[in-house]
Amino acid sequence: MISKKFYECLKPPAWLKLLPILIGLLLSACSTIDGVGTPSNPAKWMEREFNACLPTAILFKESLTQYNVWSEVVTYRSFNPDTGKASNHAIVVFNYPKGTDNYWTYDFEGSFKIQKDGGSIGNQSGAPREAAKTGIPEADVKNPIDIARLAEAKRFRPRSRILGAEFLN
Repeated sequence: MISKKFYECLKPPAWLKLLPILIGLLLSACSTIDGVGTPSNPAKWMEREFNACLPTAILFKESLTQYNVWSEVVTYRSFNPDTGKASNHAIVVFNYPKGTDNYWTYDFEGSFKIQKDGGSIGNQSGAPREAAKTGIPEADVKNPIDIARLAEAKRFRPRSRILGAEFLN
């Protein structure tokens, strides 16, 4: 029979039990900037969830706020004449790098620069950067309808009509 003292020797110290949690926190704290230099979502798992665009956008905005990056959540309703269906969506518009005239939108499809002829970065099924160029003029970052219109065009849905858009306050 093995003594009780032997089992107590095998028990890990209390701090060792917290080590996986601390490692997880440290890794997630560094995950706001992705490998190509634009901010990325700290909770990638949420993007895979059905109809999770609004909570994903809120979480992404909060993570940018921690780094003093200007951002706003834009919610909008659009109509696709090809399918005859209306849909709702939420994206984040943000200024990056800070203090420049570079504005981007972010959702599960990736990050898109919203200036005229801006490139794109993200999950675009192999679409080249040039494919995201549009003839739409630059969006006014204070006008959610402009942002939504350009976001739809950058996401290869240029025929979508924006029925309404607003900043989430």
